[in-house]
Amino acid sequence: MKKRRVISLLIAALLIVVFGAATGGAKAAGVVRVTVTATPSQLSEAGAVELRISIENGTDSTMEHVSVFGKGVTGFTAPIAAGETENVYIKDYWVAENMIGKPITVTVSYTLNGKTQKSFGSVTVSRLEIAPDVALERTSDVSVQEIGKPVVFTYTVYNKGVNRVADVIVRDTFTDEALNAPFSLSPGDRRQVQHTFSMRQDMASRPSVSFVSNGKKYVNTIDVLYVTTPEASLAVEVSASKTEVKPDEEITVTCKVTNKIGQTIRDVSVADETGQSLGDSFDLGAMQTKTITKSVKLTADRAFAVSAIGYVDGSKFEASSGTVNMRLLKTEPQPDMLKMKAEPSLTQLEEAGTVTFSITVSNLMEDTLTDVVISEKTLGEIATFDSLVTGDKLVTKDYEVTADQVFAFTVTALDSSGNRYEVDSGDIEILVGPRGSVTPTIPADAAAAGGLGTFLTIVLIIVGLIVVAGAVLIVLLVQERKAKKLAAAAPPPAPESTAPLPDVTPETVVEEDEDEDASFIPPEIEEAPPEEEAPMEEETPSESPQDAETEPEPGGEEKKGIDDIENPVD
Repeated sequence: MKKRRVISLLIAALLIVVFGAATGGAKAAGVVRVTVTATPSQLSEAGAVELRISIENGTDSTMEHVSVFGKGVTGFTAPIAAGETENVYIKDYWVAENMIGKPITVTVSYTLNGKTQKSFGSVTVSRLEIAPDVALERTSDVSVQEIGKPVVFTYTVYNKGVNRVADVIVRDTFTDEALNAPFSLSPGDRRQVQHTFSMRQDMASRPSVSFVSNGKKYVNTIDVLYVTTPEASLAVEVSASKTEVKPDEEITVTCKVTNKIGQTIRDVSVADETGQSLGDSFDLGAMQTKTITKSVKLTADRAFAVSAIGYVDGSKFEASSGTVNMRLLKTEPQPDMLKMKAEPSLTQLEEAGTVTFSITVSNLMEDTLTDVVISEKTLGEIATFDSLVTGDKLVTKDYEVTADQVFAFTVTALDSSGNRYEVDSGDIEILVGPRGSVTPTIPADAAAAGGLGTFLTIVLIIVGLIVVAGAVLIVLLVQERKAKKLAAAAPPPAPESTAPLPDVTPETVVEEDEDEDASFIPPEIEEAPPEEEAPMEEETPSESPQDAETEPEPGGEEKKGIDDIENPVD
């Protein structure tokens, strides 16, 4: 019995220990996390950073006796309750050159539920990538050298950056081979490479340096340096604004002088082909160009050229330009030497269509013309003739005209003396499309003068019409009065008598009219009944009194009509 009791007690104690341990473990369940960050996170070289160590208590128990340590790290913090986070800062933490890119590890020691435990964290400060700064310089012992003689080039490589560079190699453009064995350069270091070449025609040195930095390959190239032969050190170019001019017309000449070597050419003087200077002498820096302009007038044809002379260290350098041929044109009018007539087949088109231009060129001189060119500003060159003898030459040109357009033809030619002739046709306007009535635009002065002239013309016409109408009216009134007088002077006819009426001669009527006042009307005429008055034929203003015919009187005598009576007004 005792044994069984002892065994039961042992089993119960074991169960209590097991369940107690399980309960204690459940209370401490969770994770303690340690996070380390560095500011800055990158360094190009050894330097100080600030470390922040974050301790997160993810358990259900309080962390006590918390301390932080590591290489160069020591720190403490207060107890950290369950679920809380505490930060420990390590300022001015020094990162050595050999530590860049390697992890920095810290250890956090603490007590949890009476047990001492440890957690770990780390951070890596990476290397900052900085572009390398490598410079190359090159010099030569001479800038001008005769062909075949030595030229010494010196190349200097500088490492101006913060990174070490390796596999440094210098090359130049006039050789495919490396000028040195590869070498390395630490920041701030430099090295020279020297090489001697044999001079050849116009050597151009444009060297490059290649190197490796942080595993990458780089190539830097610098500007060109020329080493020239004495005759190629100076260059001169010349141009002219025009090559054919009339007398007294100016030509602008432009001259460019270029220094092709790597040092200054001094006392450069420039003159034309006659020896006339184009200005004061000047110094011309390495690889520089100076532009000179000058205005000239021609008195005859001229082959213009420029030469330049300069000095380098007592050596003389010369250069000459090409030739610009200038021609003096003959400007005397030559209207009888060359003529041109251009005639279109149509000047008005209802719609777009083809117009044929007939162009007649006439050579009126005894000389044969050469280099004859017919052209038009829109159509361009129409025809050319090597020669044109005395006489006419007809050329036709068809052109599709789609809109209103003005054409102007020109013919040019040379005579045997080289004189140039040019004749224009004048403007020829071709209209396309229907045209309505167009009111011409009259200039203001012409309109004013035309208006005044029109007004005066109208006034004169009106005055003339009034005068003519008045004259006709007076004639009619006089004729009417004379008719009334004749009727009044004649005795009334007997009722049954057939005797002829007494003759009334024009002379009698005229005499009575001259003795009496024209405005007087006899009483007999006023008292005579209307039916007894002599009838009058109506006269039209267009008939003259002389056109009226008289009726013959009985007895064979002709009686003159009223219109035959002499008009006092006339």
